[in-house]
Amino acid sequence: MKHMNQQKVLHLIYNAGSISRVELAYKTGLTQQTITNIVNRMLQEKVVIEGLPTTSGRS
Repeated sequence: MKHMNQQKVLHLIYNAGSISRVELAYKTGLTQQTITNIVNRMLQEKVVIEGLPTTSGRS
């Protein structure tokens, strides 16, 4: 189950390019704590990187 949840999250991140943890929780149906645990694990493993939100259309 843990692996399936991580795959769901990774798939959403890959398709969205940039997505918040709140959005990930909403779209996967997982709790925010579960999302935080998954994202933190992927950050440690350098599967994903975390950046500041960007605003579209600004230079």
